[in-house]
Amino acid sequence: MPTTSYRSQLSDLSLGLTLADQISTGRVRGPVRRVPAGSRIYGRGDTSDWICLIRIGWAKTLSTSPQGKLCVLGIEGPGSVLGVAKDAKGSRSEDIVTKTEVQFNVVPRADFERFLATPLFGAQWRRHMIELMSERQRTIISFVTLDSERRLAATLVQLGTNWGITHDASTRLRCSLTHEELGQMVGTTRSRIGYFINRFHELGMVSKSADGLVLHMEVLRRFVQG
Repeated sequence: MPTTSYRSQLSDLSLGLTLADQISTGRVRGPVRRVPAGSRIYGRGDTSDWICLIRIGWAKTLSTSPQGKLCVLGIEGPGSVLGVAKDAKGSRSEDIVTKTEVQFNVVPRADFERFLATPLFGAQWRRHMIELMSERQRTIISFVTLDSERRLAATLVQLGTNWGITHDASTRLRCSLTHEELGQMVGTTRSRIGYFINRFHELGMVSKSADGLVLHMEVLRRFVQG
């Protein structure tokens, strides 16, 4: 049977799904908002005090380098809990822009903090944050130690782990990504991404299908390590 991996999955529970359950039972407030593709859920400098739980759809976390270059920091989807961290001035430090129409819950920070006050949910959150820090550390290491082709392979492995549906030896990405977006994640041009993807296809690392990009994770991992 196919299995789905979510970004915020923690052991056999998803923090996002657990929070969704608390909302559905009325223990946590979470009115629903729907925004179309290309909308900003929140942006840098925003001081609003609420948490976003994505229920349906896909978004991306964006930032801009000091040189003005746009960077995609991550892909967000069903189960993602966003907007918890703020900078020292109490402002958000990134933009969340929707790739598709997105349905999400708006959770007041006070309700979210009560949600985390219990031992079970607090422990989930700590594990979640540890995993996020580990993921970011792996990303930094890849940028320091890998060339752009291997950075792309490492990024695809991360995306497949977070947002893939796995069956046998293949993992299909649930979200579609343009070559431009992958370039903004890896730090290279759209044309280089196209060249790399074609090479990966020839080497049996990825397959192209009508349903989206299919990843052969073990082959990709060996290439990254190689």
